[in-house]
Amino acid sequence: MASTEKLKSGRYRGVYRDAAMVKRYTPTQDRKRDALADAREAEVNAKRTASASKGTLPGHTTWEEWLEVWWPTRDIEPSTEKKERYAVANHLLPGWGDWELARITQPDVQDWVTSLHRRADNPLSGSTTRRVYTIFRSSISAAVRKGVLTGTPCVDITLPPKSKGGVERLFDEHELAAIHAHLGPAYRFAVDFIIETGLRPGEFAGLHWSRIDRRNGWLTVRDTYDKTAKRIKTYPKDAEERSVPLTSKALELLTEYEARYPTTRSTCGLPHQAGKCKSDLVFRQPRSKGPMDTLNFRFNFVKAQRAAEVTPVGRPYDLRHAFGTRLAEAGVDPWEIARLMGHATLEQSGDYIHRTKAARMRVLAALGDPTTTGLKAVEGDAADTERGGDAVAELKPTRPTTVPRTGS
Repeated sequence: MASTEKLKSGRYRGVYRDAAMVKRYTPTQDRKRDALADAREAEVNAKRTASASKGTLPGHTTWEEWLEVWWPTRDIEPSTEKKERYAVANHLLPGWGDWELARITQPDVQDWVTSLHRRADNPLSGSTTRRVYTIFRSSISAAVRKGVLTGTPCVDITLPPKSKGGVERLFDEHELAAIHAHLGPAYRFAVDFIIETGLRPGEFAGLHWSRIDRRNGWLTVRDTYDKTAKRIKTYPKDAEERSVPLTSKALELLTEYEARYPTTRSTCGLPHQAGKCKSDLVFRQPRSKGPMDTLNFRFNFVKAQRAAEVTPVGRPYDLRHAFGTRLAEAGVDPWEIARLMGHATLEQSGDYIHRTKAARMRVLAALGDPTTTGLKAVEGDAADTERGGDAVAELKPTRPTTVPRTGS
């Protein structure tokens, strides 16, 4: 049974026993009643956790009570947890906190999702609604796995369409030249290197020299800088490392950057989620020498765009679009584009491939448009592969040909 102990400092701590009857303590409190309340809550939660593990937690458990059991079992990044805690406090607990799990039905879930997106006061965007719903669905799925529920009400839920998170744009050569003129050398290297490799800003900030094979011309994308936890994660967003070929320009950028900003460090000095650090970071902030994290990169990148009067203002993340678009225009197999970009699906990569003048001319040439008589659509080898049937054709100049007119 929960109780309290008075310490020499005059403060109190709660005392309780967990499901295995092991004596446990709660953090100290100034008041005895607060310490006792903490102990009682911890004791109840310990019993719920034990019941969930045994599959004997009753279905009349409320969603808030289940949250206390389920949340500590999740394996998520600190940055993700911070965002999801906000969603829980502002959207999930107000909506489901006192609901008994067994009484939640599919229509209840659908009505809640719809109300989030369409409510009169501060409606959520489609993408935010989807993220909030995903947390709720995960909690219910966990309850099913633990035997608290026999089935899930999260079936055939109609979700609002995804919303665009800001302006996605592709910078042309003139815009990049104007931006360069207002960037310091370190950030100019950063912009050019991301365009050449397609790295996400976090992958760029976490890049170590040990991941670069200059002799064979490859870059291994494995380390990512987590700005919230201030540590190096040992896998990128897709949870799988990938290899990206280094262009001659990318290799030149590395050589020039190393000559301008030499390092004597044998490690990066940051905590690693797993494994030992084998080298320093490739890129660092020019003044503080800290990792070139997203916030600093974006601040300088946006500032340079405004000084250059480039509109609409883009993000460092948009520099990845240039890499994906160049791959598509070169006729690279779509599945290879997805692999190089670190995407799980072709649909994800499609968002990064912009409609350019060259892409328009390629389509017109394939349709036999007379304005493209100097270009010929040539199918690459990818068209004959198992998954390359939709590969973008490569354009090569040919002798002008006469395109016959067709009747209406």
